[in-house]
Amino acid sequence: MVDMTKTTTEKKLTPSDIRGVFLRSNLFQGSWNFERMQALGFCFSMVPAIRRLYPENNDARKQAIKRHLEFFNTHPYVAAPVLGVTLAMEEKRANGAEIDDGAINGIKVG
Repeated sequence: MVDMTKTTTEKKLTPSDIRGVFLRSNLFQGSWNFERMQALGFCFSMVPAIRRLYPENNDARKQAIKRHLEFFNTHPYVAAPVLGVTLAMEEKRANGAEIDDGAINGIKVG
C-alpha cells in the first residue's frame, strides 16, 4: 500500500536570505517618518526572509508584511539583534509554532 500522507518540508532561511536582510538593514533610516519611524525600513529589510518563508503570495505573506509595518524605532546600530530575533521567530512561526503577532511586535517595541 502506498502512503499518501502529506509530507511538509521545514521552511528554513538560507545564508543568502540572512545576508540579504543584513544588506537591506543598512538602509533603515532612508525611509524614516514621524508616523512609524523605522517601520518601513524594518519591513524592507525583512522582505528576503518573508519571500523564503511564505513563497506563495497569499494571506500569510500579506500578514507578515503588515506585521513588520508596525511602529519600530531604535538606533540603527542596535537594530541587528532585533532583526535576528525577529527572523528566528518568523521562521518558527512559518513552520507552525504558535507565535502570535503580539509576541513578534513585542520584540520590536521592547
